[in-house]
Amino acid sequence: MDHKVQRFVLLGAAGFIGFHLSKFIIENTDSDVLLIDNFLRGQNDPEFVELIGRDNVKFRNLDLTDVSAYEELFEAGDIVFNLVAFNGTQNFYSFPYKVLYNSTIPGIIAPKKAAEAKVKKYVYFGSSESYAGGYELGLVGIPTPEDVPFVISNPKNTRWTYAISKQIGEVACHALADQLDFTILRIHNIYGPRMGFEHVIPDLLRNFIKGDGRVMGIEQTRAFLFIGDAVKVISGIVDDERSRGETFNVGSKVEMKVERLANKILEELEIELDLIPLQAPEGSVERRSPDVTKISKIINQEETSIEQGLKETINWYKMNIDFS
Repeated sequence: MDHKVQRFVLLGAAGFIGFHLSKFIIENTDSDVLLIDNFLRGQNDPEFVELIGRDNVKFRNLDLTDVSAYEELFEAGDIVFNLVAFNGTQNFYSFPYKVLYNSTIPGIIAPKKAAEAKVKKYVYFGSSESYAGGYELGLVGIPTPEDVPFVISNPKNTRWTYAISKQIGEVACHALADQLDFTILRIHNIYGPRMGFEHVIPDLLRNFIKGDGRVMGIEQTRAFLFIGDAVKVISGIVDDERSRGETFNVGSKVEMKVERLANKILEELEIELDLIPLQAPEGSVERRSPDVTKISKIINQEETSIEQGLKETINWYKMNIDFS
């Protein structure tokens, strides 16, 4: 991470990746850090409170769907990370308009305001959901590179509200390419401590502790990257001049079945439980695994084993969450 940067600005800093990236930056640079969140999705928990109490950190509670929130927010020379999103698979089905609105609008406003302020770098966090619908249509191969088409297989399925928002956020960057130094990071199944419950690993963890062996999409595959590895990759690619105007997959090289993941969680919990297969939600893709060749040509990506990553994740949940 570049120690010469005057200030880092993280939008959506109280969320899962936002928190860990903020912490990494704070602990590995002497730069000023401005953290932004309104806690719609992120958590104002003791860990975040401790983070914003550090000497070189400032925090502002802002709703980034409101254009007035951007007044004097960015400065020339800033590195801005836009992690704003109302994500989580359950939310796609339960609160689709909320997902669409709160994930799309900041993706349109933030890059324009960043360009006007002449920031040093704008980093947009995209998602593998942007192309997910292409696998079943035969448009997307496995592992999936960055140069694949965006696909919404069925607009009636509210799952795609999040995917559309991320597509728009990427297009907004390219629309400002003549004014803005940007990098797009397309995130794939990052996991770790403090990730909430709207993801497969903590969802299974909670179910198994309660004696519930139900597993949705047990035959599906995903590639899981530990958060500690992800933030190192993110910080490394942002520092490299070759990242200007480029899109990079951020994810694991190891594809595994959800069934194997579930059994690994049971092993770490030391619980014997029969798995009960359930059908995955409509639109959930059968396979997802990123091709990380492009980013690996620039930085050396190391991966924590799934066993070690799950151990650290599960230990955090046991220490911080009451499952009774």
